[in-house]
Amino acid sequence: MEKLFHQSGFTIWFLVALSIFSLYYYLEKLWLIIKFREKTFTDIGRLGPGEPEEIADLDSHVDLVIEKFKVSLSKLGSIATLSPYIGLFGTVIGIMDAFSEIAKSGTSNFAYVSKGISEALIATAFGLFLAIMSTFCYNHLIARLRIIQCEKDSAIDKLERSQKAR
Repeated sequence: MEKLFHQSGFTIWFLVALSIFSLYYYLEKLWLIIKFREKTFTDIGRLGPGEPEEIADLDSHVDLVIEKFKVSLSKLGSIATLSPYIGLFGTVIGIMDAFSEIAKSGTSNFAYVSKGISEALIATAFGLFLAIMSTFCYNHLIARLRIIQCEKDSAIDKLERSQKAR
């Protein structure tokens, strides 16, 4: 295990740090989205059908906040996209180290080669794990925002229809 962190350790530690950041970021944004939804529908519930300016203001404000959320979620999308490459980079470094050790020792024993390569592949596994986790988190948050958008549009449409009926 000590050799693992010597060969591609920086990459693995970097991926672990990104995993912790991604999970924290996901939970923070999920909490903010839940609170935003509650506030939005509390505000919509306070509006009456005879307040068209307030309805339009709330509609545009909610749309703006949702777009800002989507932009901020691009960090998770970037991590999901880049983490397999970071893991692959660690694997390449680890394999280069393994071949370097083989050249220094002068042996081409398959057991020795396979041990170094299997240790190097751990970086790829970490990168793939992070990509899967970040992709799930990103897609989940984007889906929550789409649901809020649809619910808001439906509630405002209902208010506008009741206003026209008067």
